[in-house]
Amino acid sequence: TLEEAFYQPQATRGGSWTLEGSAVINLSDIPDDYTRFIYVDAILQLVLSQMYSRSARRRLVIVLDEAALLMRSRAVEDVMSRLYMESRKFGFSVILVVQNPYLLPESIIVNSGIRVVFGLGEPRSVSYAARILSPGGPPGRSRLVEKTLANLKPGYYLVGLLGSENIFLATRYKPTC
Repeated sequence: TLEEAFYQPQATRGGSWTLEGSAVINLSDIPDDYTRFIYVDAILQLVLSQMYSRSARRRLVIVLDEAALLMRSRAVEDVMSRLYMESRKFGFSVILVVQNPYLLPESIIVNSGIRVVFGLGEPRSVSYAARILSPGGPPGRSRLVEKTLANLKPGYYLVGLLGSENIFLATRYKPTC
């Protein structure tokens, strides 16, 4: 059950819950989006609550795959925006995985410390990702990033760091000499 995998009851008055251990929650078994939104919102509200109360005494990493689908819920979008704005100071990390970056709210993108972009095929996604990786840069820079993204080979990706003008080309493969 979710309670066994994700929460552990404490013997305190009021029966408070804490985040303990590791958990992978597969939402594909939930039959509809509405129920999925409620489920994710409840979990993220718990994370926020424990983050603010500092009852989670360890680093926490939250990974949401297909996050753009969850952003169709205003409640989930609001909680994710708050997590992105404040989580680092509490030692929490949030990783969102999306196939179409333009579906993410700007409030989340501007608070992302590290932006990793793999090859994209859809022109709208490529243009948007290039602007995310090179905000405020010279006009030619965004076009160069766009061209690079459109031609990335499998296993390669671009990385942009908040506060840095540099964009890094990275690979998971070790180069052979």
